[in-house]
Amino acid sequence: MSCNNKDNSLVWLPSKLLFIYSKENDNRQALTEALNMAKNAQASLTIVTVLESILNTEALMSTDLEDSELYQSMMASHRELLTSVSEFTEDVKIDHKLLLGMPFIEVIKEARAGNYDLVVKAADNEGLLNRVFGSADMRLMRKCPIPVWLVQQDFAQDMDRQKPKIVLATVDASENYPDQELQTRQDLNLKVIEIAVSIALAEGAELHLLSVWHAEYESGMRGPLVGMAEQDVDKYVDDLKHQHDESLNRMLAHAYKLLGEDVEQYIKPKVISLKGAPRKKIAEYARHIDASLVVMGTVARTGIAGFIMGNTAENILLQLHQSVIAIKPSGFVSPVA
Repeated sequence: MSCNNKDNSLVWLPSKLLFIYSKENDNRQALTEALNMAKNAQASLTIVTVLESILNTEALMSTDLEDSELYQSMMASHRELLTSVSEFTEDVKIDHKLLLGMPFIEVIKEARAGNYDLVVKAADNEGLLNRVFGSADMRLMRKCPIPVWLVQQDFAQDMDRQKPKIVLATVDASENYPDQELQTRQDLNLKVIEIAVSIALAEGAELHLLSVWHAEYESGMRGPLVGMAEQDVDKYVDDLKHQHDESLNRMLAHAYKLLGEDVEQYIKPKVISLKGAPRKKIAEYARHIDASLVVMGTVARTGIAGFIMGNTAENILLQLHQSVIAIKPSGFVSPVA
């Protein structure tokens, strides 16, 4: 990894990547990203195909799967894909696997059983809804306890891209939560920063760290029913901004202390504090800077099976048109057994 300091144990380096082959999508860009990450981190990469419906599953499972026509057909597809991105495959250990069942469920089971650090997949594009992420992608992001990287299918455009890539990491710097939830959110913030830094270092990308804050009572205070003096409302808003920015600075100081000051000096992240609703401002800012990747947390609570993703996170994801790495906090309980 570029400028990787091996002494910084907290710089995120995946050792095992799981790539999901999709017959419906152009897999080249997603596989290129996975191969680059695997090479930079000296990680292994497993390419998996999931067959959703097999008529003779029991008969198939009673034979040697690797000798089956289905497996050989899968291998032919995998080899064709790898040939198309052969310039990126050097020095990467690549394995192959065939899974049978509901795709997102089997992917989650395999990711956990195999102790993978990152799941990578080409994003489904639901064109009629103008969404980058399809319903299957959303199920994977909601329920997978392991970070999921959904990559836009813009292989030709990305290969021709002249300017540096931009990675946008979104964090929640607010400290107005109960103690346990605050600790979970702060740990998740660190995880987001850690992975975003790793990606930026690996790809020589520009890194933006964004936190959005909201003056909850401002509109009511300015309205006719309350009618507060303008300068008092302005002071309320200014105080909130000051509190948020101090909290953001504390968070980043803690992250840099753990990751190493040399990392901060090398990538020189741009830190942005924006006022407004996160569900709107994050997508707007990502478009404004032409981000190629958004790294974000998707859950605020842990230990509750079935509590998958907050409404704000889901609304943000549905508005994004960039590749996304969706991250869960430590201790997240997936409903997939």
